[in-house]
Amino acid sequence: RVPLPTYPWQRERCWIEPESATTVPAQPGLPTESVHPLIGSACYAAHCDDIVFHSQVDKDHPVWLTDHRIFGAIVMPGVAYLEMALAAGEQVWQADRLDITDFVMQQAMNWPDEEQIRAIQVVLQPAEHGYQFRIFSRPANQTAAPNDWILHATGRLRQVTELIPESADLANLQAIFNHEISPDTIYQGEREREIDLGPQFWATEQLWREETGCLSHIRLPDTLLADAAAYRLHPILLEACYLALTVTYPEKYGRRTYVPFGVERLHWQAYAGLDLWCHAALRPSAEDDPELLRADIHLFAPDGHLVVWMEGVLLKVAQEQAMLRSQAT
Repeated sequence: RVPLPTYPWQRERCWIEPESATTVPAQPGLPTESVHPLIGSACYAAHCDDIVFHSQVDKDHPVWLTDHRIFGAIVMPGVAYLEMALAAGEQVWQADRLDITDFVMQQAMNWPDEEQIRAIQVVLQPAEHGYQFRIFSRPANQTAAPNDWILHATGRLRQVTELIPESADLANLQAIFNHEISPDTIYQGEREREIDLGPQFWATEQLWREETGCLSHIRLPDTLLADAAAYRLHPILLEACYLALTVTYPEKYGRRTYVPFGVERLHWQAYAGLDLWCHAALRPSAEDDPELLRADIHLFAPDGHLVVWMEGVLLKVAQEQAMLRSQAT
């Protein structure tokens, strides 16, 4: 048992140490019949109003993680943190419309030791109109110290009633994009930028480009269908949207490695499903050699209805030393 402070909650963290991904009791009212692959189960922290989700992950759990490598190392996709926040919000509110705002990546989660198991905590702290969320990890072993938790991502989460009635005529949208590109172009380009994506990330069926905009038809690979229903917005599908943007990079950017860094606002208003259309556009930059790129992404269901809208998607140049900062203990 971990002693907790008896004074009013200020700047101390009351961590809940996971016994396993499924054994911590949930607060009444929170669903317990299924455990999310990335955030696990939830409980309310003692002596504060935080809600803490925790789980354990390794290179084989989730099964797609080992197929995502940057500079040769396994790295948790940045888009996975967005799914973690959505899953936590959906469990707390039982809501089908959520907003994430002010999302920022703080540090990549990587596996210098590929056999390492990492404990993950998603902490929701009450804030105006919703929660602030923070996502942490540390090695899941008995020798890890309390201050070994690494902060990976932060943002704000709120329930919304707003339904964006946007829809797209996909046939007309395709007619705008005349330049069809082989999806292999994406994966070859990423390998040249030292991002190596295995077959479980090959979700792009068709791809078109027109100047700084792109349109892609994406589908979850058959190998991932078994647990697809556990996700609100599968990281593989969201990653495919970011990958489509890579074909819009101006040639002057060369082989620079850009990775997800933040999102000003993500609006989720329906389960994404397995088959989607992504319309994305890179915002113009006045810089010849920008450190940060901005884009906007719309995800549509096959019938053209809007599923997810992302405004102010941020992509940042990745430096190997910072990306692969040691997280071993």
